[in-house]
Amino acid sequence: MLLVTTENLYGSENSANELTFITPANMISSYKDTPNSVTSLDARDLQNLGIDNFVDAMRLVPGMQVTETHGSSAAIGYHGTNVNVPRRMQILYNSNSLYRAGYADVIWQRMPIEVSDLERIEIVRGTNIADYGTNAFSSTVNLIQKPVALETESMINLKISSTNEQKVVASLGGNLGLSKGYIRVAAIKSEGFDRSPQLDTFNDDHEGHSLLYNGELDLSNSLLLDWYIASSEYEYEFPRYDNLKSDSASVQKTVGGASPDGKTNEKTLSGSIKLSGSSVEEITETAWKVGLDVTNFNRDQNLIFCYPAILYDPNLATLDTADNIQIDFEDTGLLIGSSMQTGVGALNKSLLGPLNAEQIQLLTNFGAAVRRAGPAAVASPLCASTNQDLIENRYKIFGGFNRSTDYFTYSSNLAVRMDDVDSQTYLGGSHTRSTYEWSNNIRQQVTSQLVLNVGVMTESNSDIDKVYFSPRVSFNFSVNDQNIIRLLAAESNRLPGVHETERQWRYHVNYLAGKMDYYNRASADTFRIATTDDLEPEKLRAYELAYTYLTQSNKTVVDVKYFKEKYSNLISQPFNYLAFTLTNNGVADVDGVEIGVGHKLNDVKFGGGISYLENDTDTLEEKSLYSRVSGSAWSIFSLSENVNLGLVYYGSKNQAKNNYDRVDANLNYVVRLAKTELSFDFNVRHLPKDQATYTEYSSSDPFILGYKDRDIYSIRSKLTF
Repeated sequence: MLLVTTENLYGSENSANELTFITPANMISSYKDTPNSVTSLDARDLQNLGIDNFVDAMRLVPGMQVTETHGSSAAIGYHGTNVNVPRRMQILYNSNSLYRAGYADVIWQRMPIEVSDLERIEIVRGTNIADYGTNAFSSTVNLIQKPVALETESMINLKISSTNEQKVVASLGGNLGLSKGYIRVAAIKSEGFDRSPQLDTFNDDHEGHSLLYNGELDLSNSLLLDWYIASSEYEYEFPRYDNLKSDSASVQKTVGGASPDGKTNEKTLSGSIKLSGSSVEEITETAWKVGLDVTNFNRDQNLIFCYPAILYDPNLATLDTADNIQIDFEDTGLLIGSSMQTGVGALNKSLLGPLNAEQIQLLTNFGAAVRRAGPAAVASPLCASTNQDLIENRYKIFGGFNRSTDYFTYSSNLAVRMDDVDSQTYLGGSHTRSTYEWSNNIRQQVTSQLVLNVGVMTESNSDIDKVYFSPRVSFNFSVNDQNIIRLLAAESNRLPGVHETERQWRYHVNYLAGKMDYYNRASADTFRIATTDDLEPEKLRAYELAYTYLTQSNKTVVDVKYFKEKYSNLISQPFNYLAFTLTNNGVADVDGVEIGVGHKLNDVKFGGGISYLENDTDTLEEKSLYSRVSGSAWSIFSLSENVNLGLVYYGSKNQAKNNYDRVDANLNYVVRLAKTELSFDFNVRHLPKDQATYTEYSSSDPFILGYKDRDIYSIRSKLTF
């Protein structure tokens, strides 16, 4: 665990020389009064360790489970109680959630934010919906920007690696009239992983660029206007998983007939503008803010389908709209055989209930059409083009205030959010949802040694008829200035996203090469791939007992936490077309211990973290990220005024039936000339032979990927002026 130290320049210490955080409870907090456990990753320490991506940064966080699914996609979840696409963790930048509007997913490698944009990363380890709403079900990651007022330098950073990854980052900071600003551009091209023993060909290249502009304007001594806008555009490839042994024979046939048609294109736009102020009256301090957040996600993804022509039959599509029928690929042979023999199509695995007269007539019409066309025509593959395009927009108006005295602090934040999602494939059109959030936190200095935190989130949206409350209470007892004990109890509700509750998934296809089907059509609508029933919020009841030891000089911090979490109503099924209907049937009981340590001794920093988890669940998908033991150890040696050496070990045991053991070394050399600084980073990573991850395709057969050369070398050069 990297910890904020006395050397940080901004927002890391209070007047009492205590380490402070800004994320827990929406208040400035120290270890003596934070309701949750917190890990803080300092951006300069990450640089000295050779970490320039968020995936490796998250590996340093105790309890965070990390796997990579291909070259530009990772699955990251706290405590591993997640399906392959985690959606239970909040990601913030400048108060704005970086998750997609329709589906609580973030692509860590393709975000419009770079590690070099940040001062630090604060991770609230534990449920804090009471502060940040539904997505903060298990934890919150807050990307804290560099102070714009201090960013007066310009920078160019170049990176090349032995895996043919090329990256350039350039930034410019300074004053523009009365305002201060920071602008950064970045571009990357990567070939990703280069091997999988399960695939003959492996393609997961990605390339793209991003832009960030931060600005602020002092309107008065106590009034500040600040804003940011960030955008990115990436093209990427992803591997096929049809060589894996699927949980379902129907899924095996489904995925076997689908393939990407070129690269997928994704565009992201994120922005926020906020007006904030503060005042002091005797012993009372008041701070307030109002603002607007906007997020847009746009994906163009083309696919090629090659399936038997019978599966595009309009009678099947009509039958499939009934509640008692769910067309299963495994009925293909039965449909053809029964139609040829009797003139009436028959169903077996597709039936969820008895047929009515209208449905029998549809199967009769189907059988007659199959007989006319003949078995060769209906069974022969018919290839078609289709897409999984979508547009997601989020608009959020928010406001809040904090009022504090020497003994009491109160924080209240209100937000109204509109999520607008448009996808013909996933939703059959568009859907708009309004969400209302009201967070309240009270912190009371009960005695000189005891602090009480009480918080609650009140949340509802336009698609449900209930208001949900997510409360949290914690006690912090300072035995003395160096030893703190904390108790926490919380109950959280995660409201499902638009793509979970509103999906009506079917494809419109256009046949290739001028082909026509046996109805003489050039295009068709497939039967449903997935739908949804009513879903309830996921629920979590969490308890924590924590102990923190820290020295007055903040050079040593030890944080130990025992936790017990009971999850229920989990939406655990694989989210994609591999699960037809999502349910609230998932459960998991998780308990364990996390330890984080950080220490600075003269010219050496070192530390690490380890977690031990027990996950008692019969829901296989809730163990897809699970590792019983995982952790990291790191050290930074200041060899001279101009030379730093960073070493990191990352490890996890039996994650997707595989151990992950990795060692990185990074040598940083700095040359200073007048107002110019030139630095070089020489980095080597020794990777495990294979990396394994579960996909939504199979909960029992992990996908294996890796590099032909286990030793990866890279060089970075940075010019600051």
